[in-house]
Amino acid sequence: KTSDQSNSRQLELITTCFDFSFRDHGNVILGSDEGSLYKAEIFTENNAGDQSLLIKESVDAAHYGPITSVNFFPVQFSQQKYNFKENVSGLYLTSSYDWTVKLWHSKLGSSNVLTFDHMTDYVYDVKWNVGGKPGTFACCDGEGQVNIFDLTQDFNHPLVNTITITEKKNVAATTLQWTYDSKYLAVGDSDGTLRFYNVHKSISQQTLSSCEAFQAVVNKYVGDV
Repeated sequence: KTSDQSNSRQLELITTCFDFSFRDHGNVILGSDEGSLYKAEIFTENNAGDQSLLIKESVDAAHYGPITSVNFFPVQFSQQKYNFKENVSGLYLTSSYDWTVKLWHSKLGSSNVLTFDHMTDYVYDVKWNVGGKPGTFACCDGEGQVNIFDLTQDFNHPLVNTITITEKKNVAATTLQWTYDSKYLAVGDSDGTLRFYNVHKSISQQTLSSCEAFQAVVNKYVGDV
């Protein structure tokens, strides 16, 4: 159940995914079936401790199809090595049936930072590399492909590798997850098969210099927020 702050009314949303920033647990980004994004605040509405979501902001037509994933940049996996600024910690990715992945910032309202449109089918999942090189991420799609991106290599054209998981037709890559040490990338498909891929050391290793490089890139292209 959610409440719309602007119209003081309650409404029901068909939400498909959500995530929140490690540094801002009380605010959630919701992806929806109609392609809109909603920024909501979690609050306790009565003495019984029941919790609801107060919608503070919405982005209509964030995607032209259902949103399948929302994933915030994982600052918690690098905080012992480097203290990223808010212009990095507020970054998040979304994927959709409209064949795209988009990069957003929670403080920039309705304007997304970048759109990645290399895919040619539904994009089912997108995930930041949690323990490896900052600024790298992967998505998977209905063509059975996994695309890997590196924003520090080229912010505007960051695609670095494409993996086809099987030669079978009509098998979609539907979900993926990096291991916490970033040595492997796990990919699940529509046939129920789970595959593990070795991650090249160029993006599996998190160093102080790689953290500084990503912060510099975000400073240049996103700016202060």
